[in-house]
Amino acid sequence: MDIRSISQRCEQVSLASIEDLEFNVDGVSLTELYQDDWIRILVVREREISEFFTIEIEFSTPTNETTSDNPTFLLSQAIDYLKYMQNLESIGFTLELVDHDWLWSAYRKFTEFPGIEFFRHLQPPSS
Repeated sequence: MDIRSISQRCEQVSLASIEDLEFNVDGVSLTELYQDDWIRILVVREREISEFFTIEIEFSTPTNETTSDNPTFLLSQAIDYLKYMQNLESIGFTLELVDHDWLWSAYRKFTEFPGIEFFRHLQPPSS
């Protein structure tokens, strides 16, 4: 995961004019900054509330064959990612269990761009 490029992309989206973003039917713009087998990092903007943006990290266990072949490895990785999510909470993110099939969300709202040092905390365990 390239912290600098993720930070730059987030800054572009967070500072973009509302007119320059694409919104879904709910008036929400989702921009993916990063994705791996375990997490997805998004910048969320709302059409009606343009004075802030949200960084959201979604976490779920992978469903590919490679991980199911080695349950010990899967458990070890899941523990690492749960600790990662706990760390996000310690820096101001709100955690939610979105789905009982292990879909977790951590999100934090911002009114100003946090700077590149903040993005070092978003570095997932496997990268």
